[in-house]
Amino acid sequence: MKYAVSNHRTPSLAATCSQPMAGTSSRSAIGPRNATLRAALELATGSNASCTTTQQFPIGIIDELQQGFPRRALRLPSVLDLVGCGRSHWYALQNTRSACHDPEAPKPFKLGNSPLSPSVWWEHEVLAYLEARASARRTH
Repeated sequence: MKYAVSNHRTPSLAATCSQPMAGTSSRSAIGPRNATLRAALELATGSNASCTTTQQFPIGIIDELQQGFPRRALRLPSVLDLVGCGRSHWYALQNTRSACHDPEAPKPFKLGNSPLSPSVWWEHEVLAYLEARASARRTH
């Protein structure tokens, strides 16, 4: 079977897989989510494993798997643990009217359309912010 991959570099990429992955049989029953992830991983790693479905992947998923770090959204407690500061200071960094405003601080986004939807931050953006702050310290 063939599956198609769409990302920002190639509009459509099709691959054919004919053999089962190591440790699995071609008749193993897997759920649709696992099949999607497995097919994406097989394409990203160049594996020649069997595919059970034709699948369109979201933009960038193959690139993320090839780079070895899929994007993760973090809720506020996880961000605070990662950064090592308190809630009020973290929000002050993002507040343009605050004395300690940092325009480089990562911006949150809502998980839904409601104002009550939780805000999250991309993990890779938070890590990049920490790296930028650490390198700025080294140059001063």
